[in-house]
This record gives sequence, C-alpha cells and structure tokens, in this order.
Amino acid sequence: MGEMTDRAGGRPAGPTEETAGRVLKAAFELLATEGSAALTPVRLHQETGVARTTIYRHWPTPRHLLLAILGPATKRHEIDDLVGEIGADLRTAVGTLTTRFETRPVRTFFDGLRVHDGNGEKPSLSEQYIEGLIAPVRAVIAAAVERGELHGEADRLVLEICGPLLAEFLLLGRRVKSAEVEQAITDFLDRHQLGGST
Repeated sequence: MGEMTDRAGGRPAGPTEETAGRVLKAAFELLATEGSAALTPVRLHQETGVARTTIYRHWPTPRHLLLAILGPATKRHEIDDLVGEIGADLRTAVGTLTTRFETRPVRTFFDGLRVHDGNGEKPSLSEQYIEGLIAPVRAVIAAAVERGELHGEADRLVLEICGPLLAEFLLLGRRVKSAEVEQAITDFLDRHQLGGST
C-alpha cells in the first residue's frame, strides 16, 4: 500500500506522500538531535516502521535525505507585519532570523549539512540552507534598494548585515544578543540609508 508504481517498469516511482512525510520528518528530527550519522535506513526504519529497502531505494545516501529535507527546512517565513519602511522592516526580518537561532536546531542542522558538502557541488547544501535562512532579510533589503531607501548593491548589503550574525551563531557558537543586533542594524542604516554616509 505504501508506494506508487511506475506502470512501464513495474518499479516503484516514489514513496507515497504519507510514507515520504514520515521518513523526512524523522530524518529532520534525527539530524537535529543526533546529527547526520543517524541518517541510515536502519535508524529511519526504527523511527518510522517504513521498510529499510524502501528508504534505501528512494534515499540511498544521507545526502539524498538532506536534499529532500532542505526545501522544507529553508522555507521562507512569510512576514506579515512589514510596513514598507527600511528600519522597521529590517528589524522585523533580522528578528525573524535571530528568533530561528533561539527556537530551532539551526546550528545542528547546519553542521549536519556541512558534513556532506565535500563533493564540490555548488551551491553546497550548507550554502542553500544559509540562503533560505536569510531570504526574509534579502527580500527587505532588495525592496528598500528598489524604493531608493538604501544605497548600495543588495547582495553585498545582505552579507554585511547577516554575515556577522551567522558567523557569531553558526561558526563561533555564541548566542546572538538582542542589544548587539539592534546596534548592528543602527550602524548599518547609518552607513547605507539614503542620506547617510557610505
């Protein structure tokens, strides 16, 4: 009952939505709590009851599982309370990012992805994850540049505001303090807001 069949070859075309959901949810939880070494067919079978052969057939390596859960893990949070003013919107978007640092296993997930980045593919899994994390900030900055509220190139501005926060949390393992975030945003706006110095 658990799989769809490819009529031409009689082989399973893919797991059912329910089966895939169970496996990928378990993979995400294992990655967050035990790291990528736990992403094995045996361990996932223990967690889900899905046959090891099914897991191996559709996700033969931990990298396949990571690719499958990367999209949902980096799904952009919609921010409903943007007001169209760079100061307020940037604080909201960066606040969303730092809240994720506090409420989700972001660092553990990032570390698990980095283990599987060694094959030279670009963008790497960890780069894709970072892009998902900073997408709300990127959207706010790009909109402000387009409106003429900020001067500068949007990609560089995103890195300037997000880079130190990501380094502090992901690479150094330090808690990002709200006072430091506020100071970083204030300094950023002083440098780049229309009418400010460069």
